[in-house]
Amino acid sequence: MNEKMRYDICIAGAGAAGIFAAYAFLSSNYSVCLIDKQSRLGGTFANAWINNWIPEPNIPPFAELYDKLHVPPYQVYGDYAKSWIHKKFSRNDSENGLAFSYNSENFINLLLEKLNAAENIYIYLNAEIKEISKSDGCIESVKLLINNEEKNISAKFFIDSTGDAVLCRQAGFSSILGAEASSVYGESLAPNVGNPDMLNMPSLIYELTLNPDDAEDLSSIIAADSVSFDGYVYTDGVTGRVFVNPLSGLGVSGKDVIEDYKTAYSLAVERRKQHWKKVRDELEKMHLAGEHDDKLWKGWKVGQYKYLLSKNYAPMLGVRESYRVKCMKMLTQNDLTRQINSITAKSEHFVACGNHDVDMHGFGSQEIIDFNNKKLRPYGVPLECFIPEGSCNAFVAGRCAGYSHVAASSFRINKSAAQSGWAVGNAVRLLCDMDKTYLPYMTKDGRFCVEDGFVSILQSEKYTGFLNTVTYLENNVLKPEKSILTSKRKIPVLLIIFNRSRQALLTLEAIKKYAPDELYVAGDGWRTEEEKLVCEQTREDVLAAITWDCNVHTLFQEKNLGCGLGPATAITWFFDHVSYGIVLEDDNVPSLDAFRVCEELLPKYEKTDKVKMINLSNMFHIRSNDSYTFIRYPEISGWASWARAWKEFRYDLDLNAVLKKVRPYSYFPFFEAFMRVRLWKRAWKNDLHKHKRLTFWDYQWSLTMFASRGLCIQCTANMISNIGFGSGSHCPDAGHPLSALPYEPMRFPLSHPSDIKLDAKSNGRFSRKWFCIFFYNIFSKLKRLSK
Repeated sequence: MNEKMRYDICIAGAGAAGIFAAYAFLSSNYSVCLIDKQSRLGGTFANAWINNWIPEPNIPPFAELYDKLHVPPYQVYGDYAKSWIHKKFSRNDSENGLAFSYNSENFINLLLEKLNAAENIYIYLNAEIKEISKSDGCIESVKLLINNEEKNISAKFFIDSTGDAVLCRQAGFSSILGAEASSVYGESLAPNVGNPDMLNMPSLIYELTLNPDDAEDLSSIIAADSVSFDGYVYTDGVTGRVFVNPLSGLGVSGKDVIEDYKTAYSLAVERRKQHWKKVRDELEKMHLAGEHDDKLWKGWKVGQYKYLLSKNYAPMLGVRESYRVKCMKMLTQNDLTRQINSITAKSEHFVACGNHDVDMHGFGSQEIIDFNNKKLRPYGVPLECFIPEGSCNAFVAGRCAGYSHVAASSFRINKSAAQSGWAVGNAVRLLCDMDKTYLPYMTKDGRFCVEDGFVSILQSEKYTGFLNTVTYLENNVLKPEKSILTSKRKIPVLLIIFNRSRQALLTLEAIKKYAPDELYVAGDGWRTEEEKLVCEQTREDVLAAITWDCNVHTLFQEKNLGCGLGPATAITWFFDHVSYGIVLEDDNVPSLDAFRVCEELLPKYEKTDKVKMINLSNMFHIRSNDSYTFIRYPEISGWASWARAWKEFRYDLDLNAVLKKVRPYSYFPFFEAFMRVRLWKRAWKNDLHKHKRLTFWDYQWSLTMFASRGLCIQCTANMISNIGFGSGSHCPDAGHPLSALPYEPMRFPLSHPSDIKLDAKSNGRFSRKWFCIFFYNIFSKLKRLSK
């Protein structure tokens, strides 16, 4: 019998994400179908015995559940509709958080009590998804097999909160498995070559006991090479039970779980005996050898040999990662470095946040260790990360949402999954309240564009209350970054804007951390009446966001000068008023280190004519024994210079006359000289023929420096993240390898080169990498033109 049922919302997966997506509908009249392939509610959230962390704000239902499950000091305080902060936390100890586990049966019963009391929520367990019907990006129905009986469920909206994205994969939406190559999202922490099998190991948490009657018989067990000493022991602060999390010590791979979960689980159950036998035997040897029982060895206390292996173990594996869905936006490494605040929350469409320390799991490199040591937190997750690319009525939440492999390692713990489910559930509820049957809102080219107004309502107290969370973070948790700048005189900054408010506000937020005394803002004029409104709004947004005490100077054009003369005019205006300063376009987001470097180097080289510019970005990973080196090539994605150098700049320079001074074939390698001369001549010819004016300024700036044999300071850390790729007319490629590169820390005090001379090795590396990007740009353009 194939029973047909109709609901408003169908949620696949009843773990943390699915449960709290359903919680968003408790007080509504919308019918919700919650399905799961397991026989138990709660997924790994409640059944894998994983510690659940609750640092900083919790979503309202999460806080309420914790309060019912625990007694002080675990209670939350205040009005649940407005306050999510745990009593344990204050500004001073918020880094530490709190971790505890609990009796999963009690927790599941509490969840069931809440959900079963809701007449509009229908739960189906042991439900296997067999088939998906879809039309034009919209999922129409899901065929389930429940106890050998078929049920056909249709709904307005579908939420995939399964850990392995089974709903979206069967619906044909693109999914990702394993680690992407570093070139995919421009992540330095990712491997050079992608690997779909690179998955974190699952774990099976088991209990220890001191009671022989509750223990397993290990007399015949021999520890195999497949198990290791990975893992740790912890005592539950509520029940006093002692657990072991073997992490990857059981030798069961993520691929094993994907291919056959039941077999992988059975294998883990058996290997837990080998794991504990191996660890316990070694600890006992150390005790007999006279080692102190409190001595730590590979994270284990010697005295733990006294414990026996209990017959109790988690009913589910602690699975960390599986398939992820390709979404409208993919959260990346660079997103983890961008701290959330009230401005970015709105402009970036944040609806969830990672408010625990970033813990990048991965490939064992020093860079990952350094990245984790920064303790980055908290960061925001936009709504677009929960909308599958090409879908009309589906969302994703939890482990399968839109994160790169690097970012997924940070945003997949239970609390984060619950946050995402709560946000997605409320987004769907808002759509239902608006009487919509599709996602907001489609553009003409078929790509989704979530409107600001929709997100603003979603963030409101009526729905997710997310802005309340951000306000609390700003007022009580975020520690204001103390100025690490030693100079009394702050460097003037020029911010060049046009019609991209979102990018400009992100860059301004980074400038705000430095709070220069003199801020120059320049904006080009509009090309059409429609664009006038956007440009004027961008100017208003930027000026309104300048909230620190400073002198603001503006140069706003009424007529459009173009992307050549416009920036050139702004930079000339800037250096007419300052002797040196930092130049940032609206998409050049600087780290705080960039300002500190400039405070030291701009005065140091102010009277050194040979040095023309400071490259604050390090796109090509130039390295040196010192903090910086000298090369020929300027890089304009965030830079600094002196008025004495810019005075040499001419916008309408005579190309042939300058080429005679540059002497390219004696200054560059032959092939590079050939390509650069062709590039310059073609650019001049095309612009003067088509536009009657030049549409660039960077070529003139480069040629000016080449002609004078000037040098650029190349910093050995990347301190600029260019977020403009995919949004501007000159950089339509959102997947460009130079897009949104992560910051690298600069070590202080700076180590200065002994001589001001060309670093031939670094110069050569820049030249080779420039060629790679040059040809990449050509092939990308040809690819776009061929479509």
